[in-house]
Amino acid sequence: MKELAGDGVPVTVACRVLKLARQPYYRWLDQPVTDAMLEAGVSRERAVRRAP
Repeated sequence: MKELAGDGVPVTVACRVLKLARQPYYRWLDQPVTDAMLEAGVSRERAVRRAP
């Protein structure tokens, strides 16, 4: 998304084409997800999928 905005594509247009809401994008810009947070989320998802 940042790359598209850097190339002159408005965020509104990019979000519409990618079928993403703008609010989460701007929230992510303000508070980026760290690698540790991402890994924790992936681990939780894997655990949930393994549960019967």
